[in-house]
Amino acid sequence: MPTQVSVNSGQITINDESTFLVTDAHGLIDETLAQGFFVADTRLLSYYEISINRDRAIARQNK
Repeated sequence: MPTQVSVNSGQITINDESTFLVTDAHGLIDETLAQGFFVADTRLLSYYEISINRDRAIARQNK
């Protein structure tokens, strides 16, 4: 089965059989939501954020 990419309102999902990644629309992962990098239903990564000098890089794009 080929890798599947789904973009829904506010969420991106990349699925490759038993390995999948779920992020927000900006590619960030929030540990308080059902987001992260999963392998065989085990969450291996529960938080991911890109920052520059402790400022979220995504926020700068909107200014």
